[in-house]
Amino acid sequence: MKTKLDLTTWNRKEHFDFFGSFDEPFFGITTTVDYTLGYQKIEDLGYPYFLFYLYKSLHAANAIEAFRYRIEDNQVFIKCLVF
Repeated sequence: MKTKLDLTTWNRKEHFDFFGSFDEPFFGITTTVDYTLGYQKIEDLGYPYFLFYLYKSLHAANAIEAFRYRIEDNQVFIKCLVF
């Protein structure tokens, strides 16, 4: 399920208009994360590392509304959380 964002009242409209004209209006990030406690937890529980890491990463990303924005036909939609 998704909800259409009202672009006329959106505080990031100017950014959307500016970056939306780029061929690739996306960006990425690389960082170092200390996962010592998480790794110890999956070892104790016997879970596969990849599945636990993937679940926790997606859960954290979906908790931030801006990460759930999707552009379809030059409109911005907010995807609903599904857990």
